[in-house]
Amino acid sequence: MEVKIDQLIAKIKQDGIGKAQEEASHIIESAQTKAQELISEAKKESTQIVDKAKEEAARNKKNSEIAIAQAARDLGLVVKEQIIKLFEATLKNIVKTELNEEFLSQLIIKLIEEWAQGKDVIVSVDGAQAEKLKTLVMSKVRDTVKDGVTIQIDERIASGFRIGMKGDDLVYDFTDDGIFDMLRIFVSPKISDILNENK
Repeated sequence: MEVKIDQLIAKIKQDGIGKAQEEASHIIESAQTKAQELISEAKKESTQIVDKAKEEAARNKKNSEIAIAQAARDLGLVVKEQIIKLFEATLKNIVKTELNEEFLSQLIIKLIEEWAQGKDVIVSVDGAQAEKLKTLVMSKVRDTVKDGVTIQIDERIASGFRIGMKGDDLVYDFTDDGIFDMLRIFVSPKISDILNENK
């Protein structure tokens, strides 16, 4: 009887240990499978994160390059515009300086004698130059022409003059602004061409 109890206890132990080992083995196997799945999922997620970060970095790099290129173009346009403005200001200053009373009077006399040919003309000048120009012009034009010359003040003129025939709408503009505009038509495109050569 004692042997049977010992055998029974031994069998129970063996069965229990076997079952516990089997269960433990199943738990370990399940845990390993789960761990493998978690590692695989983590690797997949980390790969996706890295890929997304690479795409974002590539996008940011491209956007930065576009922004830098645009900024460079904008800067180039601003510099070009400032150079043209500086050149035009210098040109305008030169024109204004050269339009002194002596030069203007000679030009007016030449126009009256050769272009007007004895017809009545109106010369419009700025107030500051009016008296001096009148004296210079009237002292040098022939007596036969003097009566046909009217020199009047035009407040809109800063320097230079406008000349036209009496009763005629056609007026020739020899003001600093008029001469500057004529010169700018020819000179500004050349400056632009020079500035665009290095593009």
